[in-house]
Amino acid sequence: MMQTAAKQGLIIGFVTGLLVAVGFYLLTKNPWVFLLAPFAALMGMAPQLLRPADDDEDD
Repeated sequence: MMQTAAKQGLIIGFVTGLLVAVGFYLLTKNPWVFLLAPFAALMGMAPQLLRPADDDEDD
């Protein structure tokens, strides 16, 4: 099961990546920029998955 903080990072990263992709799409009309959204989601989730196990706060 995924941690709550990792889920939140995933969702916030996806929304941020989607907004950036929409902005780039409006500037360039290139649909490939929507690939930014899943990469931003993974980057938003990564710090939660890579932190040391003993650094857990009230999970």
